[in-house]
Amino acid sequence: MSYVLLTLLARSLLHSEQAVAIWRAEVPVLVYDRCMFVFGTAFVIDILSACFEVKTSRLDMVLLPAYVKGVATLTNTLVRYGWGTIGAAPDGTVVMLQRYICWMHTTPTILLLVKMIATSISRKQLTEAIVCVELMLVTGAAGAMTTGWLSVILGCLSHVFFLPLVPYLHQGLTEAGSVVSMHAAGHTMALVYYVTMVMWSAFGVIWDLRMFGLVGLEVEEVVNLCCDFSAKVVFSCGLMLSSFKGMDFRREGVMRQIQESHRQTLIQELKRVIEQKDAFMSSVSHELRTPLNGIIGVSEGLLSGCCGVLSESVRRQIYVVRTSGA
Repeated sequence: MSYVLLTLLARSLLHSEQAVAIWRAEVPVLVYDRCMFVFGTAFVIDILSACFEVKTSRLDMVLLPAYVKGVATLTNTLVRYGWGTIGAAPDGTVVMLQRYICWMHTTPTILLLVKMIATSISRKQLTEAIVCVELMLVTGAAGAMTTGWLSVILGCLSHVFFLPLVPYLHQGLTEAGSVVSMHAAGHTMALVYYVTMVMWSAFGVIWDLRMFGLVGLEVEEVVNLCCDFSAKVVFSCGLMLSSFKGMDFRREGVMRQIQESHRQTLIQELKRVIEQKDAFMSSVSHELRTPLNGIIGVSEGLLSGCCGVLSESVRRQIYVVRTSGA
């Protein structure tokens, strides 16, 4: 809803038909057709994946990337058919404001995804990162729409607001990479880390080059779209991979803990049974030894002649009883 309202507001206040004419003359429509196909395909794949994760804890990790790619698809569709917001600076420089509106909605979602896979990132860090990225985009768009020293000041502010995002991304992606480093996907996460850091920095570089007139509108749009692809499709796929691997790793750890707990419980149960057996045998042995001692004493008395002389056969039987009891 905020995307639609912001688009309508920007179109009513900042849209320029003259800028649209310049944009149509400089940027081939095929560029946006391809982006629509790429982001649209990724969006459909994410939605289909969400259908298989409806009853699992992974649903959010699928829906959020789907939202990012869905907004990117909508943005390229609006721009492709001339429904997006395109502004112009006082010197006639064309500014694709619709892309800034897209970034204001997708970039915070990506930062939230980083927070979801990196348990060391606090809610405060996430809030600060989102505030910085929104200020970065607002000042960047304002700098692109102005000229002179005001444009330079706003551009510098936009770069300053970008700086806190670097340690945030580094912390989140490093933790995500450490989770899957023991899997074959470790190299993939390393690639995602470097691609993400380079592509996020490339946005600022292409902005500077465009402001200094070193690149044209077509180059700016192509580079921004390539960075968009890396920052959204590759990045979100890498985060999903890290999340799934991390969940599998934690699940394996929980299973090991459960097995270890069961093993310890079984050992304690065996010890208890052995102790009960020993106590039973000790009790039974004591109860049996008491009458046996009496029988042995009587047989020894008979053999010693306390009751008179016994015949040889009787003595032999009593001797057997005495030795058996002993």
